[in-house]
Amino acid sequence: MDSILNKEFPGKIILGFDEDGKRGRYKVYIPELMYGIYDEEDQNGIFCVNHTNKTRDTYIEQDDGTKLAAGGTYFPLQIGTRVIVKFFSEDFESGYIDRIVSDYYTKSQPSPDFGDTRLTPEQRDDYYQVVKSKAKDMIAISTSDHGLTHQIYIYYDDKKVTLVLDDAGLHEFVKTGSITEFVKTGSITETVEVGSISMTVNKGSISGIAGFNISFAAGIAITLAAPTISLGSTIIISGGNVTCPGHYENCPQYGCGCFCDGSSGDGAGGDGGGAGE
Repeated sequence: MDSILNKEFPGKIILGFDEDGKRGRYKVYIPELMYGIYDEEDQNGIFCVNHTNKTRDTYIEQDDGTKLAAGGTYFPLQIGTRVIVKFFSEDFESGYIDRIVSDYYTKSQPSPDFGDTRLTPEQRDDYYQVVKSKAKDMIAISTSDHGLTHQIYIYYDDKKVTLVLDDAGLHEFVKTGSITEFVKTGSITETVEVGSISMTVNKGSISGIAGFNISFAAGIAITLAAPTISLGSTIIISGGNVTCPGHYENCPQYGCGCFCDGSSGDGAGGDGGGAGE
């Protein structure tokens, strides 16, 4: 048999798993080395380790038996992927997948979405795909050349949740579900130098609950508008000019005792803001 060292062998990943299941090797069909052992292609393969990721997370054990927490990244391969296999020795058990043949299939250009739309030849150098999973999750960057938009975007499960960073800021899109911000210890701060913060719920509610206080401050005005506005047992609303539009039973003019007239709290309706007639 000719030497298998210092050679490259084209192959295709097929279904198959290690007997012990702990090395994570892939079964590769290599036409040049199969010698017709089986009639069916999908029964015929050599187990190879995955060296396509040079910083792969792996198991580490020192000479004294001490186990270390490994670091690195991990990217799986998929059945049907065309690869190049090499060998460390003349033993078929020493095979390793050196790299992926990325342009084997005609539709080899990346897809900015999850359909059949591919980058055009001109867009080849304007798109950076950090990672993409078979579950249609993706992190990618595009520039503003050749019809693309300069942005960084993260897709979850075929755009069920999307995060986009561009010149306008950070955008969150959720097809179904909700946006939850959770901090165990600390705070959430949102600051806009020039512009506004808007919250819109077409069908539903916006709720705020605090264990201590909820505070709002504005340089010009705070406006509450709804067919019904309900305030709790002890409400203090103060200001130079506080206006309650319309007739509300929980207004000092009707003796409820809340201080919505700009006064310090005597319950009397003042010039600055009794109920509108």
